[in-house]
Amino acid sequence: MFKYLIDNNKYPGSTMIVLPADHLIKDKKRFVDILRKSIMTAATGKNLVTIGIEPTHPETGYGYIHFGDQLHTIDGDQVFKVKNFTEKPDLSTAKEFLKEGTYLWNSGMFIWQLSSILANIETHLPEMYESLERIKNALGTDLAQKVIRDEFEKMQSVSIDYGIMEKADDIFVIPGSFGWDDLGSWPALERVKKVDADGNVVIGKHYGIDTTNSIIHSPNKVVTTIGLDDVVIVDTEDAILICDKKRAQEVKEIRNILEAEGLEDCL
Repeated sequence: MFKYLIDNNKYPGSTMIVLPADHLIKDKKRFVDILRKSIMTAATGKNLVTIGIEPTHPETGYGYIHFGDQLHTIDGDQVFKVKNFTEKPDLSTAKEFLKEGTYLWNSGMFIWQLSSILANIETHLPEMYESLERIKNALGTDLAQKVIRDEFEKMQSVSIDYGIMEKADDIFVIPGSFGWDDLGSWPALERVKKVDADGNVVIGKHYGIDTTNSIIHSPNKVVTTIGLDDVVIVDTEDAILICDKKRAQEVKEIRNILEAEGLEDCL
């Protein structure tokens, strides 16, 4: 990615598409069509484009995009100016968003020209831009690997949403409806895997008494449970996760604790 991001002179007019790896796309033809229209929008001026997912329920596990005026229409698909990005809301706020009809789920998909994102990095994340410049100057030399490693390690850890998208101008969103799902949390398995008569999703061997509405993932060990409801149990080679299903989003906090304790091998 660094190669294409920092060497814009070698790839003038290039467009970058950023896609999360843990998303399910059912209608691939429709998805490619939305990407094509996003690329067309990104090619106009210095636009930064994101794809918003049309919400089907008041979800509290996703961020939201508040959109405003319509820019134009491309073959029937509307392109809107983004007003702001909103963090994961509580249930009452999510219900209001759904009712208002001017909010989309933030998919984390971004489309932009290299020149546009580089200009925004230079403006809003100047230290990161300087690091990218040092990496670019080192490419093709004997010091390239060392410079890449050193600069990457000292770069600020900041999400693209916070570092760029919440601050930049010319942010646009195209609503997308193509059978999307975010598989980045364990409860998402309920939407793509078979649920048994007790409401459980089981991957592996599980024997339970009065165990309902739970997710049990243990390919290598037998799991037995008694009197559980709405829990997630995940057994891996190095660690076991047990949590309330409603708090599965907090797995990231456990990850931070393990990293702080030097237990990266358990992640």
